[in-house]
Amino acid sequence: MDVLWFDTQAVHHYKSVVVSPVRTIAERAARLPGDLVVTGCEMGGGPVTDVLRRRAETNEVIASLSAAATLHHDPEKVRAWGVTVVDDAEAEKLRKRKRYAHLVLQDVEAGRALEIDALVGSVVELGRLAGVPTPTITAIYNAAKLLDATMAREMIAVRAVALPSS
Repeated sequence: MDVLWFDTQAVHHYKSVVVSPVRTIAERAARLPGDLVVTGCEMGGGPVTDVLRRRAETNEVIASLSAAATLHHDPEKVRAWGVTVVDDAEAEKLRKRKRYAHLVLQDVEAGRALEIDALVGSVVELGRLAGVPTPTITAIYNAAKLLDATMAREMIAVRAVALPSS
């Protein structure tokens, strides 16, 4: 994922390339040993889908109906790839068994921490290293860190909504 910040006052560009949350979860899934239970919510699935499809060739992979939507919106297609799809309550029961490693698919709407340091903090750091002041992005960074800490402390989740088009 690329983040580009353009400072209109100083006419500077800052670019940061960070690993997408989906790729991070895919890497975590690849490291988990043995049979797997996948719970959580739908998120962009490319790398996660690839890892779970390969895992299903050698191990048991069970996905909650909600998490299976990451792989494909048609649960029958997911089942055809060798992944067992169960209702969310059943997946929650199975994940507690020691037999299975557990992978949670989640994003900020499901209470996952914001990735402030990777997305905004890296731009602030690049400006500091280059000796270029970044007052606007630094203010955004500090506000986002405060929001993240408040969300964690108060156990608040956000919900994305589509804005009306103009």
